[in-house]
Amino acid sequence: MKDDGNLQDQTNARYQSGNQLWHSDSSFRETPSFVSILHAYEVPPVGGETEFVSMRSGYQRLSQDEQQRLASMHVIHDYVFSRSTIAPVNPNHAASLPPVMHPMVRTNPGNSLKNYYIGSHARSVVGMSGVESRELLDRLLQHTTEPAHIIRHAWAAGQTVIWDNRCLLHRGAGYDAARWRRRMRQTRVVGNEKGVIHTVPA
Repeated sequence: MKDDGNLQDQTNARYQSGNQLWHSDSSFRETPSFVSILHAYEVPPVGGETEFVSMRSGYQRLSQDEQQRLASMHVIHDYVFSRSTIAPVNPNHAASLPPVMHPMVRTNPGNSLKNYYIGSHARSVVGMSGVESRELLDRLLQHTTEPAHIIRHAWAAGQTVIWDNRCLLHRGAGYDAARWRRRMRQTRVVGNEKGVIHTVPA
């Protein structure tokens, strides 16, 4: 369901395929999302689950040397980059969402625990070549999403799930949108870490 209350086109390629990529909601925004709240109104009998993995757990499984290496890095998050791999992005929409730079490593202000901050919107690492960036980001994502560390939630109508976008990645599982409806309402709570985020040119 869209913000205006209308139903999202479930057969739309960008909606379906983009939702199946590992991501943190709104990491491509200057002030990314703190938490997401997702409520299920209607769910398909097969498929449509939501999977979660912890970037904090992934970070903690790295060696101390690699944790220190990541500490000084910054990552460009770019909506157009992630969605252009699926379907063309409307130029007006693209212009409203310029790439942004976030620290590679974030620290939870409540408990001081650290995690890296990646996902499908992570385009490149500042100061690295495109090839080097992709090798690092892809390796971290693969490390994070090892099957043993994935939590898979099978939805039932009426359920609500809340998660922390600062340290979790999630994705939706595919389903037969031509046969079944998946009617959900998502609310995102904006974060408060704008001071460490800088808009960068495309």
